Amino acid sequence: MKKITINQRIYPNILRKIKNPPSILYTEGNLELLKSNSIAIIGSRQASENGKKFAKKFTSELSSTGLTIVSGLARGIDTVAHTYSYNQKGKTIAVLGSGFNNIFPPENEDLYKKILQNDGLVISEYSPDTEPLSEHFPIRNRIISGLSLGILVIEAKHRSGTSKTAEFATKQHKPVFVLPHSIDDPHGIGTNRLLKKGAIPITDASDILDKLKLSEFKEIYEKIKASENADSNIAIDKIDVMNSFKARQNFSDPKQAKIFKLIKEKPITPNDLARKTNFSINEIQSILFILEMNGYIKKVQGGYICM
Repeated sequence: MKKITINQRIYPNILRKIKNPPSILYTEGNLELLKSNSIAIIGSRQASENGKKFAKKFTSELSSTGLTIVSGLARGIDTVAHTYSYNQKGKTIAVLGSGFNNIFPPENEDLYKKILQNDGLVISEYSPDTEPLSEHFPIRNRIISGLSLGILVIEAKHRSGTSKTAEFATKQHKPVFVLPHSIDDPHGIGTNRLLKKGAIPITDASDILDKLKLSEFKEIYEKIKASENADSNIAIDKIDVMNSFKARQNFSDPKQAKIFKLIKEKPITPNDLARKTNFSINEIQSILFILEMNGYIKKVQGGYICM
């Protein structure tokens, strides 16, 4: 576990438009995710089967574009959001309402470990022994919305902490996206109320990407959708799609990202990479070593290929 001082220059996302931002965070995992483009996916702890289905759908689709998924490690929708982000080989950030020595709910301790095993991040503004008191959770919600470009509310009952997160997002001038519900659905009372207050109704992940003006992520989303629906007359290079996603998500070094995008299923040599990039052979060899050590590429006869 690390204790970090939040710095405007290094971690600007978490401070953007948050009133009373945390000055200290306790963290475990991949700190680079604090710099990533993120969206929060939240909803009821007593999630319906329909809610879980749509949480899985939107998490999988948004995560597959390269967006980091932020949620609160709670039961219900939060659990689905974290699980299906790393299932898509995407990244997720869990924001705790307790200290690291008191993971809550207790049954999500395995989920907490899996997030870390899959290069995710878990953070808390509370010291390690802090208990999961009820008043902590509404307060931590300002960090969930603050880290994110916007929040997606899957479902919310009449009385829901989700509404508090939406309130924070509105104060932070972040868009609140909502799935419309039938007026007789108890899991939709809170979401329909948010719609009346000006939340944005959405029916597809592309609605969110359009509103946030994430054109590169939208392009990846459309390519993935096309590949899922492709027939023999449509050629989609899935390696290109996933390379673009991985490079954006994992590499803060633009040179690493550029090299990685050039490595596909067909072996490519360091000399070929040098000609395509104008990087020196020494730079190429150093980057290839890092990529290979981190499991992104593999050396084979004739050069390097994407894993």
